[in-house]
Amino acid sequence: MPHKIIQKDVTFDMSFVFSLWGAGKALSFIKSEYNVEQIKKSWSWKRPLSITVVARINIKHEVDITKMREKQHELLSGREN
Repeated sequence: MPHKIIQKDVTFDMSFVFSLWGAGKALSFIKSEYNVEQIKKSWSWKRPLSITVVARINIKHEVDITKMREKQHELLSGREN
């Protein structure tokens, strides 16, 4: 019997403040490490030497239902491996 795998997606926004000189390197790091859906950059007169970045990040979790149920059964019956 094949395992039933469901996928749970979690999407959230993360805010960062970078200096003008390190923003390019920081943005490339965020794009390479995370599944980024959207990036908004803003600049203000109040903080002229920095850039505020809001990145919408999507994390996907694959859950194997069969293995999860087997582990729950082991825990409830008191016989852990």
